[in-house]
Amino acid sequence: MRARKTVARTSHTTKVGSFRGPRDSFRAQIALWMMTKFAMVFFIILLAGIMISFSDTQKTAICRTQAQSMANNIASTLSNVINSPVEDERKVVSFVSSLSVGKSQLERYTINVTNIPAQNDPKTGSLVVHVLSGMGCEGYARASYDKTMTIMDPTTLSSRWNAGLSLEMRPSDIQKRDYYLIIAKCKPKQAGFSSYLYLRQCNGVLGTELNPETSCPPYLESAEPDMTKRLVANPLLRCCGWEAVENGGTPQCPAPI
Repeated sequence: MRARKTVARTSHTTKVGSFRGPRDSFRAQIALWMMTKFAMVFFIILLAGIMISFSDTQKTAICRTQAQSMANNIASTLSNVINSPVEDERKVVSFVSSLSVGKSQLERYTINVTNIPAQNDPKTGSLVVHVLSGMGCEGYARASYDKTMTIMDPTTLSSRWNAGLSLEMRPSDIQKRDYYLIIAKCKPKQAGFSSYLYLRQCNGVLGTELNPETSCPPYLESAEPDMTKRLVANPLLRCCGWEAVENGGTPQCPAPI
């Protein structure tokens, strides 16, 4: 009788998905590499946007600071002349051709000086200085005056400066650039008159060299030897010069309101 050989069969069970071949591993590496690259690109774009935004903010801040500083300088000079105890005084404010907003970057700008009389008393008020650049940054300042000061029209030099009208200056204009603002105060040499304040811009073709003492009226003095010619040519002398009251003359001043 033959003995039966018992062969033990070993059963191997393999779970589906428990083993990944080389192809699956390669795909996973590609996916991880793509995610890493996308993350890096996104980070670079985000960082660039932050830097650009910071740069623009910085430029605006620099421009605004310069505009405000210029407005303060003009208003401060106006206040000093208005409140000075000196009867006859002339000041010159010079302008840069453009505002610097960063390294090698310049911005064009304009300046407006506007007379704003007080509502309750038109003989008092403020001269409001507004500096505005092409990129929109601006600066404001003001200089106040009282009834002892008559503010003259900057264009005609002959009548009271109407409310709301502005003296516009364009230091960045390439055709006819404004180089200076001339501020002149004088008082007639006779009792009963107030002081007068004159504002004029001094301009010329870009590149022109202007001497504000000889090329930018109005003047408080004149080198003209003939007195008649001096008075005809210079409205400030007709109003405030000693020549106007010589031999019993009367100062020829615009009538204040």
